Amino acid sequence: MDWRKPEAWPQPVQRASWLLAVVIGFVPVSPWWVRAWQDWQAAETALTQFEALLEETQTLRRETVQMQATPAPEALTFIGASEISHLAQLNGLKPTSVVMDRAIPSAATEAVHVQQWPIHLHATGSWASWLGWLAQWPTAMPGVTMASLDLRADAQGGVTVQVGLLSPRVLTPATPVVSRDKLSQATPTNRDPFDIKAWHQALALQAQQHPSYALHAAPELRRMRQMLETFPRNQLRYVGHLSSGAELQALIQVPAADGKTNGASPPVHRVRAGDRLGQDFGQVLLVEKHQLQLRELTANPQGEWQMRQVVMPLEVSP
Repeated sequence: MDWRKPEAWPQPVQRASWLLAVVIGFVPVSPWWVRAWQDWQAAETALTQFEALLEETQTLRRETVQMQATPAPEALTFIGASEISHLAQLNGLKPTSVVMDRAIPSAATEAVHVQQWPIHLHATGSWASWLGWLAQWPTAMPGVTMASLDLRADAQGGVTVQVGLLSPRVLTPATPVVSRDKLSQATPTNRDPFDIKAWHQALALQAQQHPSYALHAAPELRRMRQMLETFPRNQLRYVGHLSSGAELQALIQVPAADGKTNGASPPVHRVRAGDRLGQDFGQVLLVEKHQLQLRELTANPQGEWQMRQVVMPLEVSP
């Protein structure tokens, strides 16, 4: 078999030689082919990720447009004794006494220019009228919370109600709102540096200007208050607990309304995880047999609103 005359080679030898030539010729270009295949796969992956990112961006844009089109919540309107009496009459209750007391001082609410005004309502009527008044509460009296309730029913289906309410009022700051930079560059005045009222006003103004106010304090002011939020935390006592299935509920003792018990035990209220108490926007995180774990919201001297963790230990009477 002459190597110079391949056409004279047997057919199997010719086919084997052609196959060997193809393999030898493919070896030099194989790295380029592998790299091209890898680059194509990477391009396909990048295109898929880009399409997913584009779809997510369009979704966020639609949500942003929808949020911008949503009307802003209306400002909190103060509801006084006359409005509460009128609403009671519309639902069939007959108010016999409606009294509004002075505002309750609270450092947490005054820091954001809000005061709680107590309103005492005494009314009579039917049970259906009372339920109708309660049903309209969230829409007709937003922000108003119940501090106390004495409900008595008679055999004819009537009720006598004595209810204590707290109505929030947003105050107008006494001083104009200025930026923190301008506040630090303001010229000194002849104001008494030991005037505690002026100091609280300055702290309240600074707390409202801090970005954390809109993040933490503003949502707290828009929700409805609970009864135990009318008392400072240091006046409340954790005196016991009850088990309701797997849930543990705390028994919180509140001070008497007039400071005198007249031999009777002070009122006790059940509290579970998620309930509110205290005047620093406190929320119960966990009820334990030996203590309550709470989270409160306060403003530090720099005007920043911060969360803090506190505990209420179990107080056992001797």
